[in-house]
Amino acid sequence: MNLPIDLNDAPAWTSRHGSDKDVVVSSRLRFARNISGVPFPLKAEDDVKERVLERVSETLEEWDLQGPFHFVAMDELDSLEKEVIQERRLGSPELTGEALGGLVFGGDESRGFLVNEEDHFRIQALRSGYALAEVREDAQELESALDREFGFASDDEWGYLTSCPTNLGTGMRGSVLLHVPGLIMRDEISRVLKAVANLGLTVRGYYGEGSESQGFYLQLSNQVTLGRSVENLLESLSRVTERIIEKEREARQNLFEGESVEVEDQVHRSFGVLKHARTLGSSEALKCLSRVRLGVDAGLFDGVSLTEIDQLTMTVQPAHLNLSIGERLSSEDRDAYRARVIRKRFEDDEDEETSGSGSTERVETERSDD
Repeated sequence: MNLPIDLNDAPAWTSRHGSDKDVVVSSRLRFARNISGVPFPLKAEDDVKERVLERVSETLEEWDLQGPFHFVAMDELDSLEKEVIQERRLGSPELTGEALGGLVFGGDESRGFLVNEEDHFRIQALRSGYALAEVREDAQELESALDREFGFASDDEWGYLTSCPTNLGTGMRGSVLLHVPGLIMRDEISRVLKAVANLGLTVRGYYGEGSESQGFYLQLSNQVTLGRSVENLLESLSRVTERIIEKEREARQNLFEGESVEVEDQVHRSFGVLKHARTLGSSEALKCLSRVRLGVDAGLFDGVSLTEIDQLTMTVQPAHLNLSIGERLSSEDRDAYRARVIRKRFEDDEDEETSGSGSTERVETERSDD
């Protein structure tokens, strides 16, 4: 395998060390940047893209940034490896479809940048939980290093210049991956989404732009990049995120107070499916894991953590399963293999479930600010 990733080792952003992890799975920030005086990727000839890749490779050998960075060229990866990049939120379909594209990422996958996607660079940082300030710092360190080496295209009036006009200005997209079963199950999510749209933010699915919502996951990000500062954009996103965290926790409390039997039944049925099913499609698996995640936070299970659910959600995606086997399985075989992987994870938890009344006491250790 040419992709320097251990499929059994989940990325750092799935870890338990994150603030407000019960609602915010992860935080992410990216900057779109282009090299001054060089044709942008969508208009550049192949020799220009090749030279950009070469310069990136040469630059990495001289960097003194903390931790090692991996560099992979898209033309060195097979189709499954490219799909794994997308599932781990390291790269986009546009990047993996570009023969002269490249990917640079740190060993724990918490930061890196895409090369020759829509723009010369898509610099990104991810962290567990609610950590917008931290991912900004992580991304800006990379941005500064690249700017010193390459020099970014910018304009006094328009800010940073990008291939797509919607990224002009700051070129920044901040986002949080939210788990909001309370708002969705209580049919309060439409009101929240309407308010979000009025504030210049947008909601996407689990994998971001172009993806559909699965389970109880939504990705919230800023839509505007021009005419506002990075600080102002992140302040708006933070304010809305904190409000959603508050409303989601209220909704969960109301769920377990008013509809506890129905909710606990759904959670335990989902756990039963995960522990005993002989075939599981990716959509059903994600929905069941999402419900169990709610149950873990509500204290319905012992021996299962939010981190384990988040990591399992990642490792049972189609490309991960196929690549771990070393071949592209049929959908039937893959669904059977997924069910086997999940059963094995939960086989020791048969007697670990709590037998209480379904207390809504939350697992505070999963909300560490570390």
